[in-house]
Amino acid sequence: MLEQYKKDGNKKMVSEMEQYYDLFSDENSEPDMSSEKMHSYFAKTRDKAMHENGVGTLHNMDSVITGIFFPTLKMTDFTQKERLNIWRGKSFVSKAEISSGNFKAVDVTKQLDIPFYVLRIKIKDIIRNQNSNQ
Repeated sequence: MLEQYKKDGNKKMVSEMEQYYDLFSDENSEPDMSSEKMHSYFAKTRDKAMHENGVGTLHNMDSVITGIFFPTLKMTDFTQKERLNIWRGKSFVSKAEISSGNFKAVDVTKQLDIPFYVLRIKIKDIIRNQNSNQ
């Protein structure tokens, strides 16, 4: 993206992106994903650059509000309260330590005082069971 801004002559974005060069240089083999500078890069500069350059999974989206927020409020798989809680949780997490790539739950706690279950099933098994019950 930096090269594209240089090619386009966009000195403002070149300057903005170059502020973060040290985060991704060859000398920095393991960038600190939890640093304030890294958070600033991802929250501001990277997202803006990706949208302006038409890259990323949501490159054709004009707005977070019309492209993601409103569609999630229309999902019928969740209750209205659950749909709103998605965004409340997103807001909370973006301000928390766990929003960085370096967070490891095992470093915070070694034991959960609540039951914790992991269930895994393949969709074809569910369909097979439904068909056999008909």
